[in-house]
Amino acid sequence: MKAYAQIPQISQHLYEGIFDTDAWYRGIDGLRHAIGGAMFHHFTYSSEQGRAIASASSMDYPLESIREYEQRHAANDERINVILTLPAGGVMFDHHHFDARQMSRSPIYDWLLSFDLRHTAGIVLREEAGTKEILGLIRAKADAAYGEHERELCRQLAPHLLAASALRTKAIDLAEKARWGLSAMEGFHHGIMVVDDHARIHYMNSRAEALMGTVGHSRHGQCSFATAGNQGRFRKALEKAAGRFGPVAGSAFLAKAEGNTITVSVLPIKESHTLVSVWQTPRIMVVLAPRNGCAVSPAVLQETLGITPAQARLAHALAQGMTVKEYAEREGCSEHTARSHLRDVMRITDCRRQVELVQLVQSVRAIT
Repeated sequence: MKAYAQIPQISQHLYEGIFDTDAWYRGIDGLRHAIGGAMFHHFTYSSEQGRAIASASSMDYPLESIREYEQRHAANDERINVILTLPAGGVMFDHHHFDARQMSRSPIYDWLLSFDLRHTAGIVLREEAGTKEILGLIRAKADAAYGEHERELCRQLAPHLLAASALRTKAIDLAEKARWGLSAMEGFHHGIMVVDDHARIHYMNSRAEALMGTVGHSRHGQCSFATAGNQGRFRKALEKAAGRFGPVAGSAFLAKAEGNTITVSVLPIKESHTLVSVWQTPRIMVVLAPRNGCAVSPAVLQETLGITPAQARLAHALAQGMTVKEYAEREGCSEHTARSHLRDVMRITDCRRQVELVQLVQSVRAIT
């Protein structure tokens, strides 16, 4: 009965957690303690990526071990396969799906046992656009499987978990928009989107919605282009902006569909920016630009695109209408050197043609 008596306090922490991250995790940890769990793992799972894309967990376990699970083991976790079949509010107890023999032959349970962990309860908190927010509560190896007492406690707390999680997500979204001052972007001539590295849209002004509709769509909170070529270039640009496989860098490409053409510039957002999500996932600015505009200073280009001062001066000059030869004469360098700079900056920004580089430079003005 003592565990049931904790329900009001746990619920209070969860609702306070709508605006207070520490209170949210006090509530989650209270639930863990009430059902006799050794640790919790709160994460968002992407079916498309086949992995956890954002998470938080008990501080008792090394962060590198949690990341190892998310990057290497989650895609092959039989527990995840069961949880993904559940609706929001659904609860999974692993021993209801896997017997002792199956667990003894499972690489996932071998991995858990290496940390003195075994039985798992999983609760789906929220689902949206191909992702599910999941709370895992895992018991120590020496403890028995969860029973009906714990199942009933989870059942009673599930409505509070779902309501608080949904409101917390909305509060985070509003807080991000307030920090950005995103309402000011409604009047921009450029289309502006703020996305994460999985193309989930966190903000889109009305101009972006209109432009995106000419070359793709933005349904279900996801940004997608109509052609496979454009979609592939967009994914590659997001990976570069997030620094997933190398240095962080901006890039641009021309998106074409059914006679429509727009310039898509994908620009990294500095870590020092006030827009920092609770999940600590990258935020990326996508600028959908008309075929005209004005360049910004070379210093801004250098910082925004992750290029050298010489490359930034060249890009700035080209956007102002100068030729490579004219730039070389102005800078007092050979045309060969100038063209070498041009090849480097186009490689870094993933621009295939000089006109794409010019469009990228002009697009940067939309966010400066």
